[in-house]
Amino acid sequence: MFWIQPGSPTLLDVDEIAENMYEAIPLLYPVDTDYMILSWNRIPIAVNYHTDVYVFVYDIVQLLEDIQTANFADAYVSTGSSDFFAQWWIRKEKDELVIDSHWDTVVGNYEFLLNERSRLTVETAVLTGEWLKLLRRLVDDLTSKSVRMKDEDLFLRTKALLARPPSGTEA
Repeated sequence: MFWIQPGSPTLLDVDEIAENMYEAIPLLYPVDTDYMILSWNRIPIAVNYHTDVYVFVYDIVQLLEDIQTANFADAYVSTGSSDFFAQWWIRKEKDELVIDSHWDTVVGNYEFLLNERSRLTVETAVLTGEWLKLLRRLVDDLTSKSVRMKDEDLFLRTKALLARPPSGTEA
């Protein structure tokens, strides 16, 4: 089981021009706000918008772009933040993705349980649709607060993913 609940994080006004989407995210969300909840094999994981999401958003966008290519076979993603650090080795098997993971740090200190349930098998459309919920939250929030960025490449790539979700998903 894999799902994402984006939550309703508080938004800050951002007066400065961020370098890129990566840097805009922690400017937009305060440290103490609603968390995103990610469910991995029925284990809920709290992910902080301010300190965690920005660290891996590029990797998620890249993964979703890669998954949509005809020759996608495998990928590696590392979340890399201090409160949400995991490594995912992803391979495609027909219409599903098999993800082998290793969890180093999560809020609540139950990495041992996640590592006991480290393998996740999920339909490609489901995984994509769930991550698109988070990306939609980010794009909508950045847009609603008119956050300006010098380099909009990642932001535009994210919007492009949202404009053409794969069939069979709901974002």
